[in-house]
Amino acid sequence: RVTVRTESTKDPIVGSGVYNFTPSTTFKKPVTLCITPNVGAATKEGCLGYFDDNTKKWTCEDKCLKSSGGQLCGNTTHFTPFAILLSGGGTACP
Repeated sequence: RVTVRTESTKDPIVGSGVYNFTPSTTFKKPVTLCITPNVGAATKEGCLGYFDDNTKKWTCEDKCLKSSGGQLCGNTTHFTPFAILLSGGGTACP
């Protein structure tokens, strides 16, 4: 069973709520996460990112976001806290 807790942050790199997926786990095949960005957030160069507990920094996981129903979607192979990051180099999409 997966539980998702939504949190807010004032971190300027984060352009959405923070979604904490538990339990923390890894997957053999990528799963897609879709997150609604904050109203007015400049997400053109954004990425799906997670908070790395080891470095205490946000890290881009997927720089090639897809738009679906007002949400931005990206792939990951693990569950931890995720958010849309505003400066992730998202223009690198093919």
